[in-house]
Formats: sequence, C-alpha cells, structure tokens
Amino acid sequence: MQQVSEIKQWLEILITNRKISIEGPWRLHPLQGDASCRCYYRLQDAISSRIVVASPTARIDNNIFVSRAGEWRSAAVNVPQIFAVDSDKGFMLIEDLGTTHLYDLLHRSVDEKLYAQAIDELLKIQQVASDELPLFDREFLLREMKLFDTWLVQYQLQQISPDCLAQVYSVLVENSLQQPQVTMHRDYHSRNLLLLEGKIAVIDFQDAVKGPLAYDLASLLRDCYLQLSDQQIENLIDVYLQQLADTAIAPLHLERQQFVRWFDLIGMQRHLKVLGLFVRLGVEEGKSSYLHDLPRVFAYVLKIAAKYPEFSEFHQWLTDDIQPALQLQPWYER
Repeated sequence: MQQVSEIKQWLEILITNRKISIEGPWRLHPLQGDASCRCYYRLQDAISSRIVVASPTARIDNNIFVSRAGEWRSAAVNVPQIFAVDSDKGFMLIEDLGTTHLYDLLHRSVDEKLYAQAIDELLKIQQVASDELPLFDREFLLREMKLFDTWLVQYQLQQISPDCLAQVYSVLVENSLQQPQVTMHRDYHSRNLLLLEGKIAVIDFQDAVKGPLAYDLASLLRDCYLQLSDQQIENLIDVYLQQLADTAIAPLHLERQQFVRWFDLIGMQRHLKVLGLFVRLGVEEGKSSYLHDLPRVFAYVLKIAAKYPEFSEFHQWLTDDIQPALQLQPWYER
C-alpha cells in the first residue's frame, strides 16, 4: 500500500505541474506482473489509460528502459511511448499497449500470419545498432546455464550432474559465439508481444544484449508457454530466413542446415537456463506458477539432446535420471 500511495502522490504532482493531462476522475488498478520484480498499474481516466511501472531502484535502472525505448522507436520498432520518469523513485508512466498478448490469441489456435508479423518486428530489432549493448558472451552464457544445475538438478531434484554437462555447456557456448551477433531482445515470446490495432507491439525489452542471431527466433518459436508443431516451426524458420536475406545483417552463404543447428542449440541454452530460473522464481520470489511450464521446457531440451549425437550421454542422463525425478514432482503434468 505504501508503494501505491507514493505512486498516487507522484501522479498528483505530474497533474498539478501539467506534465500529464487527465480527463475527469482517475483510478489506479494493479496488474498481473511478469517474472521480474517490477510492479504494474493501469492509470485510467475518462477517455484514456496509461501504464505505471514501479521498479525497485536497487535492482533495476529504469534509465536503461527509457534509453532503449527511444533507440528502438527511432528504428520503427513498436514499443511504448514514455510520458514521465522518476529515476529516484523507480517510477515510469508509459503508453498502454492494450491487454491482448499474442499468447491470448495463440494458445488455443496457431496463427502463422501473426507469427510472421512477430518475425517482421524481430528483424527490425535485430537491425538496431548493438555496439553499446551488454555482450551475451561466454561468461554470460555459462552463468545462465548453470541455473539448471544449481536450481533444478541440485536444489529441486537433489541429484548430481554428470561430467558430460561441462561438455554440453561448452558446445552450446561455441554455437552461440559463432553466430552473427545482433541486437537481441532476450525474452521475445508470446507474453511479451501484444496486438494493438492489428500491429505487433513489444514490451519488456530493457534486458536487451548483443547476442546470437537465432536466439530471439528460438524464444518465439519454442515458447516456454505454448507449443508449435515441428512443421509450423519449419515453416516459420523459412519465413524468417526469406526476410533475413533482404537485410544488411544476413550472413553470406548461410545454409539452412547451419541456421537450424544455431536455432536448435541456442534454444537449448535458453531452455536449460529456464529450467533453473523457473525453480528459483518459485523459491525466492514465490512465483510458483512458472513450475507448471517446466514439462514443456524440459521436453524441448530432451528433443534437441536426442537430435544431435554429441549430446547422447547427456540425453541418456536426462532420460534415466532427470525425467523420472521430474515426474514425481506434484506440479509436473503432461
């Protein structure tokens, strides 16, 4: 309640100083948050609505979001306009892009045209200058993947990882570093994309980095929250590659088979991270609902480990030890 009171005081000052205009009475409604520690509220008056974002300043620098939004809007990426910022308090007032996430439209019936629109927007992001972004480098990649061992294997399942896990990490790191490095959203999926007036809009982009070309496409097509068929994924990879060929970031002589390997392995890197991250979110932040998505994420890892011979030992361990242990968890449903 203290936070809501502070937000209301901040908004009153903005209104009094005519930094924002309000029509008639206004209300503030809490919104469901994401996997981060930010809080969201919808500010509604008689004719419009806007979103208030409240971030803990010790953990999140909203100036990064503000800077990124300006750069991406200049590159025609459809991200929210920012109306007011208080960096000291961690408050932002931003454009309301509506309530229709792609997840709401796609979790019952896949629409490849919507995915094609999301791919259009992704290619705009990948063409934004990346020189000033943090690097998704070897240390970053390893730090993320080790969440799998720390939180899922050791903490949740109380198992010991095999020696082959280090070799798996090494292969996945090299796969990432050999790809063209571009601007990467890092969480480009159905719950961070909205449809507003027929156009895809992008949110939650403050953690963007400079990283591998195939990462965001893998995040989109092997979504942690909904599942496409193999044929749908193949079709949409083709859509992406056809459009990529017309951009300045297209690698010379890129073979489809090479790209698919990039896509598969960087997706596996992401999903190993997620297997640990979702457990940690439940333990440290009380966000246990993410545990119900782990069977889908684990199935992705198992599928890719079975596809490539260099992961045969890893796949055997997942099948013999990890899968049975996961299936005993009360939240594990398939």
